[in-house]
Amino acid sequence: MSYPNPYLSPSGATFAQLQAGGLSNLLERLITVNGPAESPPTTAVTISATGGGQSINNPSSAITVTNNGGSRTIAKPSTQATVAVGAATTGSLPAGTYYVGYTVVTANGGETTLGSSVSTVFTVTAGLTPVVTLPALPTGGVSMNLYLSNTNGSNTALVKYATGITNTTFTLNSANWNGTTFANGISPPTVNSTIGPIPVGTYYAAVTQYHLHGETTIGSSASTSFTIAANSAPSGAPTGVATTGTGTLAAAATGYFYQVTYVDAWGNETTGVENASVTALSATGEITVTFHDTAPDWVVTRNFYLSPANGASGSETLYATGISATATTYVANVNLWFNNTIPQASARVVPTTGTSAAQAPSFSLPSVATGSQGLRLYLSNTGGTNTAFALYATGIQATTYYATTAPWNGTTFANGTVPPTKNTTVGIFPPGAYYANFTETNGYGETTASTESASFTITSQSNPSNAATGAASGSSGSLPAGAYFFSYAYVDANGNTTTVGTTEVASAVTIAATNTLTVTFNDTLPGWATGRNLYLTAAGGASGSETLYATGITASTYACNSATWAGTTSIPATNTTSVDVPRFTFPALQTGNVARNLYVTAAGGSTGTEVLYATGITTTTFDGTIAPPSNSFAVPLPTFNSTAFTYKDPNGNVVCFAESNIRAAERGNLQTVYSAAAITLDRWLRGDPISSHGIIEKLRHAHVAFAVIAQAFSDAGTLVDANPGTIRPATSGNAGTASTVRRSWP
Repeated sequence: MSYPNPYLSPSGATFAQLQAGGLSNLLERLITVNGPAESPPTTAVTISATGGGQSINNPSSAITVTNNGGSRTIAKPSTQATVAVGAATTGSLPAGTYYVGYTVVTANGGETTLGSSVSTVFTVTAGLTPVVTLPALPTGGVSMNLYLSNTNGSNTALVKYATGITNTTFTLNSANWNGTTFANGISPPTVNSTIGPIPVGTYYAAVTQYHLHGETTIGSSASTSFTIAANSAPSGAPTGVATTGTGTLAAAATGYFYQVTYVDAWGNETTGVENASVTALSATGEITVTFHDTAPDWVVTRNFYLSPANGASGSETLYATGISATATTYVANVNLWFNNTIPQASARVVPTTGTSAAQAPSFSLPSVATGSQGLRLYLSNTGGTNTAFALYATGIQATTYYATTAPWNGTTFANGTVPPTKNTTVGIFPPGAYYANFTETNGYGETTASTESASFTITSQSNPSNAATGAASGSSGSLPAGAYFFSYAYVDANGNTTTVGTTEVASAVTIAATNTLTVTFNDTLPGWATGRNLYLTAAGGASGSETLYATGITASTYACNSATWAGTTSIPATNTTSVDVPRFTFPALQTGNVARNLYVTAAGGSTGTEVLYATGITTTTFDGTIAPPSNSFAVPLPTFNSTAFTYKDPNGNVVCFAESNIRAAERGNLQTVYSAAAITLDRWLRGDPISSHGIIEKLRHAHVAFAVIAQAFSDAGTLVDANPGTIRPATSGNAGTASTVRRSWP
């Protein structure tokens, strides 16, 4: 429901009219401009019973995950591309000299750097076609991207020329660089992104289906566990040389230990490698550390960890970050660790398990179901269980999804979105045939109705059909001895139920005192249902006399061992569950109107019996996701147009509250308008039996008056601002009289 503000057109007054009549003139002009009634709609609303969505079953099969199906860390190319300029005369590459190189691309879009792939220079004569020879794709690579220099360019400035290459040869016969010019082209990556975005560890994944208004549960979609492997840590132990007198690092007679780690493009980190021999510092100074490794091209930076002075091996805490991957040395020369902390205060120690992933998984998912907008993928925490998930990705359409982002959809697992516990894709409209109609409003009144819609039908979910069975056992039950009939119904997320269908037990089951009656449902709980309601007769009760015994049952059996029923509700006579979420599509609003009010019949209602369902609709489509209104809001279709400031009701009475309230400002009675509205609202808030429609109407009568007054001041302010005039001395008509100062206008 929505309450639109009154729509008002400006008075259109000129400055001369403001001078002639002041603010009252503007109020009267606003009444004249906005007072007439607005036109009612002339075209019927159209309805698609499933346009807003329809119920979708929970996924019933486990998804499968390939831990390196999206990518695996691929080393930068080490084989140089070679080029042979052919004799063909069909080429359009401009004449000149060139260099070419390639990268390897993974299934999830990760890409290596150029590495050592850039060719030697080659010369193209106009019309000839160079053929590039490439190596076979490495394991984990799905294609190659080709990069080409500018005409007569250098071997250090290449841009993307072609993509998706899977063959070992490629002909350069185009005059553009991947659909554009060299100047607007895409440079090759500077960091190898074939690493995985999901940190190293063991995980589970699950999936849901969703539409605009609801989402399934994960059902039985939870995968088996899968493990993401780690990238290699640095292999060469760092060494250090101590220098005194040039830094503030504290003296350490028995020295310092330190470790270095790799950090990837996702911010994930490897384990470290420690210096083999302690570096002593005889007095305050610094340590120059040398790295004895060549960082792989997936490494973005290094982290450096340092022990306290005279600390033990393994006592290092984070000292510095962001050290270049290509740096060969680092100087530790201050006695403050990372973020200006002392060693003991730094809680960040060297990782014992690296998080930099050598793999990116692919997920094999179900197809997008009928009525679904797509899939949502959920991922467990690192080392988590198959019962706790947070949202990883949404809007998935394909049956194979490649991991391309870090968990968990832009947040942490702890703060992530958990999957629903109930299937909310079901409809809320009771099943049956309906008619609809609508009116339009200008914010202070309502038009008469449009032409009535064609009938539309909401479908119910299927009733259960498998008969329950039962058996007596045990000696700890408190259900009275006797013969029992029982049956069950399905319940949806809105609390609506099916009938019991044909589920009643074929013949009564007899139990002795202290026995437990175990009911077996002999069905598969539908994916849209949140559970079952079990209905049970009294001991010796007749078939069909069951009342509600237990609710929310999801297991395939239920033990009846209590003498207390869940309620006195009888077996449902009608199925109130719904498959469909209807969509109402409206024509454009008539000029001067700002919103629509929608009226709908009851299920099975006849034409012309519509009651108010929703108000303030400004969009051209509206989905029926709320339950039909209760009796306190069941307002019938209006029989007269109340969008004018003055109109006649069905009895011929003239209604002019809007005009009267506006003119109260001129008469000095505006306080009475406010007081009357405030008193009526207070009564409604106290619980007086004023209808919702009635209180809205009273508020609008006052609202339009204050809105018109506000518009009058807006119009006046605009005119005054645009016509400042001039202050100058002026004389009266009598000669010799003293001059006065006045404002005048041309």
